Amino acid sequence: MIPKSYDRMSRRGLLLSMAGLNPWLPLRGHATPAGAPRPNIVVLLSDDMGWEQVGLNGGKEVRTPNIDRIAREGLKMSQFYVQPVCTPSRSCLLTGRYAWKTGTERRPTGSARQGMLRDGRTVAEALREAGYATWMVGKWHLGEWQAGHLPRARGFDHHYGHYGALIDSYTHTRGGVLDWHRNGKPVVEEGYSTFLLAKEASSLIARHD
Repeated sequence: MIPKSYDRMSRRGLLLSMAGLNPWLPLRGHATPAGAPRPNIVVLLSDDMGWEQVGLNGGKEVRTPNIDRIAREGLKMSQFYVQPVCTPSRSCLLTGRYAWKTGTERRPTGSARQGMLRDGRTVAEALREAGYATWMVGKWHLGEWQAGHLPRARGFDHHYGHYGALIDSYTHTRGGVLDWHRNGKPVVEEGYSTFLLAKEASSLIARHD
């Protein structure tokens, strides 16, 4: 559960949710000294997704009405290019740096000991310094064997989900090992992972202004 202290905090928030289909979400806000409210920020990251897998780009195999609506009612930028796999794309989004500068040119395996280099500031760290509460729901996949490579060491106040790549969606295990965590501690829960992540994200939004 979310600590009650966060419920009372007068901080704006960033909730970053990164799963197979991945989101970042928002939190409680406060006004600037001039009285102008600062916005909540929601980032949805869908990694390893093909260009034509969404309806807005002509995809027909799976209906994506909500993603299509975001593009239709917002701003669609079509000349930004990402890496072909998840880990490099995630590091670029978090740091604003090329993957070869974050140490994530390749996707780490379950036995890999390395993680995203710690010599750069993440967007979560920058926003937290600006007074935001920062949250992440979903898959991390930027290092999992050293505490300094985990979400809460990279600017996130809260993390719920898994550290590695693909997991069994029902047992939340990878190679027979549990990979399901809440704020650095393993948790055993029943339920399909996508539904659990969606419930967590929705709960965070509902609890904050």
